[in-house]
Amino acid sequence: MKKNKIIHYKSIEILTDWANKRGYEVVIQNKLPDQLSFDDKTIYIHSRQGVENQVYSLLHECGHLLVSMSQKGFERSYPLYAYSANKRTERTDKYKVSLVAEEYEAWTRGKRLAERLNVPVDKKKFDKAMTDAVMSYLRWAGRFTTGYGNL
Repeated sequence: MKKNKIIHYKSIEILTDWANKRGYEVVIQNKLPDQLSFDDKTIYIHSRQGVENQVYSLLHECGHLLVSMSQKGFERSYPLYAYSANKRTERTDKYKVSLVAEEYEAWTRGKRLAERLNVPVDKKKFDKAMTDAVMSYLRWAGRFTTGYGNL
């Protein structure tokens, strides 16, 4: 096995241990997309991406956990916290802004977590993963008509 792969698998172990200490299980599988489930306290990471991208996805999902742990502060900063939305509010611009902001914040906190835990991150690759993910949310938000027309 290549040295980098060993480092990435070790990083997954470190992050899994971090999540476990907070009551969350990490499951690497090929059925669900990357996601944090608060209902079953599980972080799901899709196994069909390379191991380095699994690390970055896990950092991001841990970032969501960190955002949820400081929910009050996040709610003060954004007009509508994404986790507290319902079907009616999910169509609002406030919800879309909150969701995009939270996605970005989860990437930011995940990167800081990597620094705290000494998980190595290739800055260019991490930034590409973050940019691709955040842009997908921006495209999603822009598909909806707003008070200012289509974005």
